Amino acid sequence: MLGEGAGIFIIESLDAALERGGTICAEILGHGGSSDMSHITAPRPAGQAQAIERALADAGIRAEQVDHVNAHGTATQANDQSETEAIRLALGAHGRKIPVTANKSMLGHSLGAASALEAALAVKTPQEQRVPHIANLDDVDDGLDLNFVREAPQEHAMDIAISNSFAFGGNNSVLVLKRWTGQ
Repeated sequence: MLGEGAGIFIIESLDAALERGGTICAEILGHGGSSDMSHITAPRPAGQAQAIERALADAGIRAEQVDHVNAHGTATQANDQSETEAIRLALGAHGRKIPVTANKSMLGHSLGAASALEAALAVKTPQEQRVPHIANLDDVDDGLDLNFVREAPQEHAMDIAISNSFAFGGNNSVLVLKRWTGQ
């Protein structure tokens, strides 16, 4: 289902934000991207995993430090299977434990605005220590063995979230975001 929305960020150096007395919501620790061009519409887990791995490397963190995944989550069979496999490939066994949510279940797919909206929610989730649930996720297909947050939001201690954005043509982008604690 299509949705509408927008997300706006002011991204600046820490020194500039502190100097002007700004409210700091999160740190962008890293970014990773890949463009595997394997198919115009079919997602490819290896390309998606590569984007996650590159983001973690850019952030200088290990998979075990990720506390939450904000999934691209289009609720299509091909995307759900591919993204689940990508998370398992990139995060290993740890990827099966941490909470995974998909905001499109409540917002719809806002196409060009989707990444910004999801990143905004990936910033907010660690701030509130509360993971929104995936609306209408009643049955999970075989092989989708991650810790999907279902039925109701869940409280979780977390500092680091990743936000996956995967697009047509194998264009994959992942942000690593850290809750600002003043340190």
